[in-house]
Amino acid sequence: GALTAMTRMIVQSEWTDSQIEIHLLPALPEAWQTGKLTGISLKGNLLLDIEWKNCQIEGARIYSKTGKAFAEDIIVCYQGKKYSAHIVEGNIDVMNLLPTTV
Repeated sequence: GALTAMTRMIVQSEWTDSQIEIHLLPALPEAWQTGKLTGISLKGNLLLDIEWKNCQIEGARIYSKTGKAFAEDIIVCYQGKKYSAHIVEGNIDVMNLLPTTV
């Protein structure tokens, strides 16, 4: 539905080989320069909380659904670059992956 289409403008996740690729803010509309979403379901039993301002990520966390097996190796894609990540103890602070110049 409409909510799914809106969510896909903020995040997309897909399996590639044995990893999950997570694209952050791939198609953010001009009208949504600032926003926040929590608990977005991703592939691999993962969830995402994300906050952005002026079309830039301000904060993002990927974490596992409680009590579920989850994908540990992921690729975070943001602004045309890919960052490999390994989820430890069920969550990862995406801001630690991205260069501080982002």
